[in-house]
Amino acid sequence: IHGVILLMNNFLKKEIWKMQTTKYTCDHCGKEINSFDDYTDAELDFGGFYKSCDFCCDCYNKLVDYVSNFVGDKKEE
Repeated sequence: IHGVILLMNNFLKKEIWKMQTTKYTCDHCGKEINSFDDYTDAELDFGGFYKSCDFCCDCYNKLVDYVSNFVGDKKEE
């Protein structure tokens, strides 16, 4: 019985009382982000190029502006 109690104490110390947290960082600038305010697991799909990314708000907005400007700007010939 003493061995079982010792094993249970070791199990409780290692497994239950240690809380793990997941930290996300922006894939562009490296800033630490959270899953509530920023964009985690944003899916990019450009005709065969597919990637899941994490972005802070600033980098996400910059990417949206860049793509919008790239598509909207047409050179006149």
